Amino acid sequence: MTALKESETHLDVYTQDKETVLQIDSLLKAKRPDSEHEGRVQSGKDDGYTRFYQAKNHKVDGVMGKYFKVPYGFKKRLLDNIQFDTVEELPKVDNSDVMDFLRGILPTLPFKPYKHQLNAFMALTKTKNALPIVATGGGKSLIAYLALRYFYKHSKKLILVVPTIGLTDQMFQDFKDYNAPEAFLNDIKLIGGENTDKTLNANIVISTWQSLKKVMKDVKKYDCILVDEAHQAKADVLQEILDQPVPFKLGMTGSMPIVKVDAMALEQSLGQPNRIINARQLMDINLLTDTIIMSIFLTHPRKQTRSGMKYQKEVQFIRESLPRQDFVKSFLQKLKGVTVALYNVTAHGEDTFESLTGVKLTNKLKSDFEMMKEHNVFFMSGSTKSSVREQIRLYLNTCKNAVVIGQFSVLSTGINIPRLKNLVFLSSTKSYTLVLQAIGRIMRLHEDKGDKVYVFDLVDMFTYAKDTYSYNHFTTREAYYQSEGHPILERNIVLGIDRNAPEPVKKTTNKGTLKANSLFD
Repeated sequence: MTALKESETHLDVYTQDKETVLQIDSLLKAKRPDSEHEGRVQSGKDDGYTRFYQAKNHKVDGVMGKYFKVPYGFKKRLLDNIQFDTVEELPKVDNSDVMDFLRGILPTLPFKPYKHQLNAFMALTKTKNALPIVATGGGKSLIAYLALRYFYKHSKKLILVVPTIGLTDQMFQDFKDYNAPEAFLNDIKLIGGENTDKTLNANIVISTWQSLKKVMKDVKKYDCILVDEAHQAKADVLQEILDQPVPFKLGMTGSMPIVKVDAMALEQSLGQPNRIINARQLMDINLLTDTIIMSIFLTHPRKQTRSGMKYQKEVQFIRESLPRQDFVKSFLQKLKGVTVALYNVTAHGEDTFESLTGVKLTNKLKSDFEMMKEHNVFFMSGSTKSSVREQIRLYLNTCKNAVVIGQFSVLSTGINIPRLKNLVFLSSTKSYTLVLQAIGRIMRLHEDKGDKVYVFDLVDMFTYAKDTYSYNHFTTREAYYQSEGHPILERNIVLGIDRNAPEPVKKTTNKGTLKANSLFD
């Protein structure tokens, strides 16, 4: 069997041996979660697996961007038992001047980088594919800045891919704060949101992956793609971007997906992950604030619920429940400090905003910063203008008390609010990435936050024997909390006036679980 260079970052595998083809196929496939509910699987047209290689005509053809993107040869880590007659090595990267570069740029920075930031930067410049893992709060914007400056010095054309519109402006502002030279800043073009010109005609582009979709054919003109928050790489469009013939394909992420198919997709796009530092290590060196999870189990009155609701019906019921809305309103009003309350469905966020302010949001009012500032309650969704998002973010970093009603997908990733004291999960989710990235938002250090911050996880319970989707999702989140070493507090709340409803009984506990304190009183 032969492994040949297909491009500067891809390898293809050729073999005439059917057994080897089947062995590779079994190693390089993963079952999609809940794929048994997919129409193609139910009809027998698909077996529910995502394959990163497919066997056709006794030849293994690379698909999905060619799984094996490695710097110096075939990734034998996955295929130790397969013998290769020929392995064509990919070109090595010359980074012999990286120390000279650091000696020149470090004195220009407003502060000294931490060791883990330098280690991540070194990982990004060592090979043509790299995926350093730096926990949220570890300062990935500075790492990205150092990497871009290094490649820019070598006359490389660069694309920095960010997951949200707000991060395009925030990254550029961060670069200014790092004392970036005017020549470097003037060579940067922002694409996405209100930056409507999507032409790839600058030496450095900062863009969302969504905005690059319409100019995909021009991506190959660039030398380097750096993906921030690369856990989003499972998105089909981002996969297409990373499959372009660009020499350097690099990424950073705060956490690897725990779902096998998502983790494999990330590896096939950007290479083998390299853990630099995790959240607990950042807390141990006093770079993150200690975080306590407070799980609030909300029991809905029996007369208002029914057993066996389908998922969407349950979501709708929870969103429209007046006793729950009353509780959420009172709870958010009592919290001290800057609070972000996260929702999934836009209507849920709008209802919560109206409950707190009495203002029914229209499309125009969703971007009315002054109106929101007057109520000290802010609304963010995927449609919020990037300029308004930045106004809100900057304001939150100057005030002592405020509430933000924000969409999970917008506020869980990348938005930097150092004063954030409280995080509330208004909606249920079992996404490992969304949960840990959201918690990472709250852990950043700030002198006004004190020594602890709080995550309030609202878990909806019915008095029927059947578990709710909300509860089942919580048990998944609870495992995430435990894996990160966060202590957990619990409290049961009976909603409405039905005082005969029994309190829900939590089925599992852990030794780290604590009793609720006066914050719930």
